[in-house]
Amino acid sequence: MLGERPVVVATRLDQAALAANSAALPPLLSQLATRRTRRVVDDTASTMASLTDLRARLEGLTPEQRHSELVDLVCSNAAAVLGHLNVADVNADTGFQDLGLTH
Repeated sequence: MLGERPVVVATRLDQAALAANSAALPPLLSQLATRRTRRVVDDTASTMASLTDLRARLEGLTPEQRHSELVDLVCSNAAAVLGHLNVADVNADTGFQDLGLTH
């Protein structure tokens, strides 16, 4: 019986074509068509304001609190770049390459 046993098939998928027709796809393929969104920051003024805010936030903290704050910041930025909706999906003890970040 064909439908009783799972089968693994390697194939190339045109994600752009899948995304263009995602409304008409069966559930399995529609999950393949979704793309994670990336947040891009190219506004120098807002970047400088963020750095100033960070410096102010870190100023009154103990070294341990600064470390924790910076780890949280790096994890939240990594989660945003990787398209994770939840910061908890990024483990601070995992290397960037193991998370899927490449250079």
